Amino acid sequence: MRIAPELQTVRPGLYAERYDLIDGWRGLAALALCIHHVTTVWIGGHAVMVFFVISGYCIAASADACQRKGWAFREFMWQRVQRIYPPYLLSIAF
Repeated sequence: MRIAPELQTVRPGLYAERYDLIDGWRGLAALALCIHHVTTVWIGGHAVMVFFVISGYCIAASADACQRKGWAFREFMWQRVQRIYPPYLLSIAF
């Protein structure tokens, strides 16, 4: 079965795959956390658990992608540092 060229999405970068469903779950968890903080609905604990599960999956998928590319642990960690620390340091600066 061939996929029409206009339906194919090419996303350059380290990870060839991006799962839109995970982004949806992440968005729902963020919305639930906002609702928890603004109203008296107590769903924040569940939203945080969803964030933990998503984070664990994303880190495992990232490690697997690096391993498939033949990268060593050092290269994997360097990618993580490059991804995490710039926004972290920027947020501290503000």
